This record gives sequence, structure tokens and C-alpha cells, in this order.
Amino acid sequence: MRTHDRRRLRVNPHLNPHGFTLVELLVVIGIIAVLIGVLLPVLSKARGRAETISCQANLRSITQACIQYTVEYRGSYPWGVAWNRNTPIGRPYPEPITLYITWFSSCDKYMSPHASELIPLDANSGYYDGATRRVFSKSFKCPAVPFNEFRQQVQYYNNGIIMPSIPLEWGKTPSGRAKVNSPAKVNQVFPDNALFWDSNCFSQAAAVTPWMFWGDDHTSSGFAPFVTMIDDNAAAMTTENGLLCHPEKPQRRYRPGPSRWLGDPLRESSGPIAWASDEYLTSLGFWASQNTDFGGGTVWNPGNARFRHNGLGCNVAFVDGSVQTFFLNPRKIVKGSTPQTYIYTDFKRYMLQMKWPNNGITDSGVD
Repeated sequence: MRTHDRRRLRVNPHLNPHGFTLVELLVVIGIIAVLIGVLLPVLSKARGRAETISCQANLRSITQACIQYTVEYRGSYPWGVAWNRNTPIGRPYPEPITLYITWFSSCDKYMSPHASELIPLDANSGYYDGATRRVFSKSFKCPAVPFNEFRQQVQYYNNGIIMPSIPLEWGKTPSGRAKVNSPAKVNQVFPDNALFWDSNCFSQAAAVTPWMFWGDDHTSSGFAPFVTMIDDNAAAMTTENGLLCHPEKPQRRYRPGPSRWLGDPLRESSGPIAWASDEYLTSLGFWASQNTDFGGGTVWNPGNARFRHNGLGCNVAFVDGSVQTFFLNPRKIVKGSTPQTYIYTDFKRYMLQMKWPNNGITDSGVD
């Protein structure tokens, strides 16, 4: 080997690049931290947007199935809930209870292969919740809901006037007043009537729980799901006054309503749905916002709108097939003729109110 070749071998170790200094490592770590700080909110926002789009697609699928139902059933919407056989007050007959029908099973008939409107009551979760081993279309689950924490199969709610609950309408309508005895027809609704929307969930629901939630607050002896408490302008768990859950107040459920409410945004049709502010709830001694899912045994305002998407957004599907995102604005307070204060939403009361039915139902005069 030549002399200069041996010399090159001797100096090769000194030609290797040296390692990073501590200062250089800190600079690199700092740059990575800055990039993560910039990218994480962007990625989170993109993920939230994807969940919103997916949720809207779910609601479009459900609405399309509902439209298919009206085509097959001569223009009639499905029942919110009904037993396969009912007594005059809406309770099931004969007992023991074995089968029932809901708006989501009626829609699922067009969404899942070989699905039926009838749901077998063939499971037990420990609650009155219609437990069933039947599995419904995944389109009934909002992608923004944590899967492992909230396992109920249906995470949207329906308009309880267009798709009424028999136990509510038959069991709670005052004696002597006309009862709702069928779902609405397509010619009895407005194009801007809301059909379905994001709703709250219950963490103690089991995988066999289809919907939220069976009880007796506004129904008949615990034999029906809660009727939606959306637009509850009485912010107390013992005086729920949701717009759709009281047959004795039809002037709040149908439009046009009485002119005596003009100027009161908490009651008139053009006002936003009532949404009690956190400050007002705190003054009453409540610890939780209405815009929440439920982790304990207490369920407040089931079926209410749930503003869970980007920027406190709630997806709402309409009769005309459109889906819109409405927002809750905690910085904008709405005050009416009552002491309560409410947060403004884009979700308006008239969107819940269908046309007056022609079956003898009239203004009760009870506010």
C-alpha cells in the first residue's frame, strides 16, 4: 500500500461529522414544539369538520328513509313510538310487552337489509329503555359521540308532533279534548319543519339500548320513551315545559300560534328555542349545562338539541331533505317576560311547529 493511502486511512476517523451540541438539540426540539402547536389545532379542526360532514350524511340518509316511508304509507310519517297493540290510553296490550314500533325502526326498514318496523323487546339493561338485541344501521350514531362512553344505538331525536308518541298523545291529553290519533301527513307539515337533530346521550346506556330513554315524565306509566324536552322554557327538572311534550298546550305545538305571545322571544314562533344560560342554571343550584351528555342516573331534558359539533353546532334535518348546522351563542342572551335568561341559538321555534291539524284540536288557552 502506498504511503499516501495509509495516511488517508489514519485521518479518516477525523473526517466523520461531529454529534449535535445541546444548544442545537434544544433548537430542534423548540422548532418541533412550535410545529406541533400550530398543527394540532388545525388537525383537530379538520377532524371536527369531518365529523360534522359525516353526521350530516347520517341525517340525510335517515331523512331519505323517512321520505321513502311516506311514499309507501300514503303520505304518512311514522309513529314516534307505538306498541304493536295499544289500549285507548296508549299502554301496550296484551302484556307482557314483546314488540314495539318507533320512528327509527320505521326508517331502518329502508336502511338495513331485511329490517322490520317491529322491534323485539328481547334484552334487559336494567332500565325501561326498550332493550333489544336488534342492531340498527350505523347511520343512527353521530361520529362526534365517543363510542366507548355512549353506547346507545340511536343518538338523534325526532320531532314528536310530526311523529308522535301514542302513550303521550293518548295517555296525557286531557279528558274531553281531541287526541292526536295518527302521525302527520306530508300535506300537514312545512318544508322548514325540523324532523331529526343531534341529541344528548346517556353514559349508562347499554349496547342493547336503542334510544333515550324510557320513563313516565310525560308519558303513561313508564311505557314509552321520553318525548323530546326541546325548548324547555321552565328551567327546572320538576317543571319541564318542553314545547313538544304537552298535548294540553297545542297552541305551542302548532303554528300559527296565538298573537298574545308577540314580543316575547321565549314563546313566539320566531324566537330561538329556549336554552337556559349556565348563569341562570347556577342561580337555581344546578351544576351542569343543558348542553351536555349524561354521566349519572339523572337525565335532564332528554331529546333536546345537542350542540356537539365545531363551534357549538347542532345538525338538524328538515322535511325538504336539507340538513343545516345551527349554533349556540353563549355570548348572546335572550330575555322574555319571565325571569329566566336564555342563550341565543339559530334553531328557531317555528321549525318545530307543524300546521294545525284538522281533527278538532283548538287553542287550550293555557300558556
